[in-house]
Amino acid sequence: MFAGSLRFFSAIALICWAVTLSAQPLPALSREALAQHYMQLLMAGNYTELGNYLSEKSTLTDSTAGKSYKGKRQILAFLHRANQGMVQARFEQSQFFVAKKVAVFIGTYHYRGEGSLYGFPEQTIEFSLPMVTILTINVKDQLVTSHQDLFDYAQLKPRTLD
Repeated sequence: MFAGSLRFFSAIALICWAVTLSAQPLPALSREALAQHYMQLLMAGNYTELGNYLSEKSTLTDSTAGKSYKGKRQILAFLHRANQGMVQARFEQSQFFVAKKVAVFIGTYHYRGEGSLYGFPEQTIEFSLPMVTILTINVKDQLVTSHQDLFDYAQLKPRTLD
């Protein structure tokens, strides 16, 4: 009986230790690492983890489309909506640099998925667009305070796949 109780309390202690470890804050990322990690989460559609780098004061702006969103909830809701029906999205980075609090990504955005958002209902489309993303990073708080996208929509020429 004593051995059974000891195993039970050992198991409880192990669970408490594991919970304590998982509650430890992640190591702080550099501005460059945080920016790259954020973009990886964004392209992977991992909005749950992406939300860890946003606050209610964060903003997301697509200046070329005239759209702006403020706050973690509004940004995540927009990303979920904007990427509904997406089969694949990736960012082909050609340049990256950091200047003070700002991280700048230059490259091409590749999209494949449902075409209804782009005027092609019930069809699968793909396209590639030149894109610049500018992230303002608060390293101390490990947050993206501003996310600005600039797409060259003049290059938008979706190709239907079905």
